[in-house]
Amino acid sequence: TENMATLLTGCSAVKSILVLNPAEPPVMMRTTVHVRAANFDLVRILQESRDLVAKVKSYVPGYDLVVEPHVAGSGQISATVKVLGSGYYLPEYSGNLDIINAAAVETATQHVHLSRLNHERITT
Repeated sequence: TENMATLLTGCSAVKSILVLNPAEPPVMMRTTVHVRAANFDLVRILQESRDLVAKVKSYVPGYDLVVEPHVAGSGQISATVKVLGSGYYLPEYSGNLDIINAAAVETATQHVHLSRLNHERITT
């Protein structure tokens, strides 16, 4: 996760912490992201976050932004998302598995689409 965050952001100072919660009844999958930045545009961050949530929600229906990006401290922005599982085969609190599977299917779909576009360009 830290390597992916570095790759996506270009920031070498990243930290990822996994919290396993043995609570009974089990709790829903939630992730909080904290970002430190010297300069930021909160209005733009809010809009980009809402757009991204809508995009992810198109293939992960249980994905929700439960705490919008906000200034959480000096130069720190935080936001929290929750993923409610579909409940077809696994319990609803297994949203982490739903998002992994849905992301894999979405990625495969995009690869097929790009492959077809490339094939059409080559053959026309």
